[in-house]
Amino acid sequence: MTRLEPAMLIHRVEPIYPTLMKQIRREGRVELRAIIATDGSIESLQVVAGDAGFYQSALDAVRQWRYRPTVLNGQPVEIDTFITVIYTMQHDPGCRNVDGARGRPCRYCCAAPPACTGQPIA
Repeated sequence: MTRLEPAMLIHRVEPIYPTLMKQIRREGRVELRAIIATDGSIESLQVVAGDAGFYQSALDAVRQWRYRPTVLNGQPVEIDTFITVIYTMQHDPGCRNVDGARGRPCRYCCAAPPACTGQPIA
């Protein structure tokens, strides 16, 4: 009988939202192909698709991820997998500048804490 224990993410480093993408309030995603080594590290990583403005941030973060490796019949094995990193602008609940009709942040809203100051984004 074959026993398979799939890889499990045990250490995740959050990607840094690229400054330019934050300034232009751009959301996006990056699709990556990764090889997870028998020790759980990322052995190989390449961009498959996505928004180029997010590529480096996604690669820098995912390279630091660590997994409990996949185990097949009691032996750790290398696996090939796909990872999607999604970038979304977080609305600060403390924002004082919300478009009430649609419930969306206005152009003054901070993309992330600290709380909104009511000042335009640089």
